[in-house]
Amino acid sequence: MLPDTPLVIHGVLDWLTASMGADEGSDSWRSRWRDDLQELLCGANSQQVTLIIILNEVGRGIVPMDRDQRRLRDLNGWFSQDMAECADQVWYVRHGLVQALGR
Repeated sequence: MLPDTPLVIHGVLDWLTASMGADEGSDSWRSRWRDDLQELLCGANSQQVTLIIILNEVGRGIVPMDRDQRRLRDLNGWFSQDMAECADQVWYVRHGLVQALGR
């Protein structure tokens, strides 16, 4: 992190997909992600860095038949909720329409 410089994080869904191969339960993953998130936030706060995290919404539409694809959607949703819980601002963007979500 560079002090006083925004940090943009994207590609979270790709990271989640790559992490799916590990033999670990969903609750364990989520707990570890929460710990990592807190560490990231503490580092950003100490360096006066604004974090901008871009997450994919994959929960809309048809529920996949494949078990791993359903799990990926669950994990992505939980990760998004955890991120939103820690955020000062949350914006939902779909088809070029922007909506501020309340806290």
